[in-house]
Amino acid sequence: FAHRLQAMALLRRANVGNVPVVFDLDDIEHKVLGRAVASPPVWRLKKLLLLQVPVLRRMESWAVRKAIRTFVCSEQDAAEVSQAFRSDRVRTIPNALPVPVAAPLPDAQTVLFLGVHNYQPNLVGAEFLVHEIWPRVRRQHPYAQLLIAGKDCELIRGFNQPPEGVHFLGFVPDLDQLYAGTRVVACPI
Repeated sequence: FAHRLQAMALLRRANVGNVPVVFDLDDIEHKVLGRAVASPPVWRLKKLLLLQVPVLRRMESWAVRKAIRTFVCSEQDAAEVSQAFRSDRVRTIPNALPVPVAAPLPDAQTVLFLGVHNYQPNLVGAEFLVHEIWPRVRRQHPYAQLLIAGKDCELIRGFNQPPEGVHFLGFVPDLDQLYAGTRVVACPI
């Protein structure tokens, strides 16, 4: 079992021959790099990182061909990987939480951001929401509350002195209850 492209690269270097390999491509690496380059922080030569995309795509192609099965997280990723690398051995295993049952929206002006905050895209997204977007929301809706939930909230800038209306909840064991009190869910996509 090889989790992510880095593990497949180690297998390639080790020249494991015909050992059956199951490949977990939980995020398409060349797309991850493209998103990272397009996201803050920005520096002058950051776009040069895109020179790595052809190498990543070649390695992804090799890994998908080498594996007896490749797992991805969405039907969209499965279709893209299958087509791009001409493989019929790609399968979807969702890695997200189940969507909560539809319920009436609460009257409270609550926004929820849920994620694991030691994951860089979530951390960047949470900080952008808290420091760039949330002050604008509060000017228009002074009673609005932003709930930041999930593991490692303390990594988010402002955790020790939260801005007005921002609440860092950390790990929440009952997500159904959390969603029931939430009017809007924000996602770092």
